Amino acid sequence: MPTPAETAAVKAGRTSAVVALSSFTATAPASGRMVAFWHTPEGRRIELGQFTARPHQGPQRVRLSLAAVASLLEEGQPLCVEVVFVDEAARGGGNAVVALEWGRGAR
Repeated sequence: MPTPAETAAVKAGRTSAVVALSSFTATAPASGRMVAFWHTPEGRRIELGQFTARPHQGPQRVRLSLAAVASLLEEGQPLCVEVVFVDEAARGGGNAVVALEWGRGAR
């Protein structure tokens, strides 16, 4: 759950979310295209962005802008982010270990 300071920083545009992939296994055929969604407390699903994970590249970090949802964030509410493969067929064969961090180090 974001701290009050982190929520305020997102709303002010001073920070973003970072998806940190610590490992990634490609699917067959190889498709590392992924999409991140934010789930609102009311159950809505809002796309935050898409990116491509690259196999055999070691840890990867991808910055996600929260500008589109910043006004919807509420202090003290959890930030539920789902990261899935874009290609439905890839979801059964690929694997990615991800963590969500705040605005550090992604390019």
